[in-house]
Amino acid sequence: MNTVNHSRFYARLLKSIHQADLCLLGKTQGIKDIQGFVPCCRYISISADGPLYVLLGLFLLYLEHYDIVKLVVVAFIIERVIYFSTKNICRRDRPADCIEGFCCTVVPQDKFSFPSGHTSAAFLIAGTLGVWYPWALPVLYGWALWVALSRVVLGVHFPSDTVAGAALGASVAALVL
Repeated sequence: MNTVNHSRFYARLLKSIHQADLCLLGKTQGIKDIQGFVPCCRYISISADGPLYVLLGLFLLYLEHYDIVKLVVVAFIIERVIYFSTKNICRRDRPADCIEGFCCTVVPQDKFSFPSGHTSAAFLIAGTLGVWYPWALPVLYGWALWVALSRVVLGVHFPSDTVAGAALGASVAALVL
């Protein structure tokens, strides 16, 4: 396949992904009307903010789980380097910046959408801590999935942003284990 055919293929693929994103984004916006759902999504999203990971690390240090903390710190360094590089290379606009009349429910922490950093970090934590605490795997991955959904419901990400974030976080977790 020559370069022109590759370009056309990738252009069609990206257009298909974007169309699927728009469809799924529209469906998730419809569930905003459920009473209490948006505030719940805000809290879930906040649970994946950076400062809470620091508190988790301090708690694990208090429990003298030094090996876990070292592993998670190395994993986060790798994940954040890949995340920031990908975000700045792709430079995908957020839904509110490219869909006329679309409003997000929260103010995003940065300009670009792809991949979702909240989702990536949540899946990284679920994957790494789940190895040490296998009894908590369903709760950890359930929480990570809710983080991904909350970012779409709040309107700051397209669904494919969260899929990419989940893949990034889970992949780095698998890499460091």
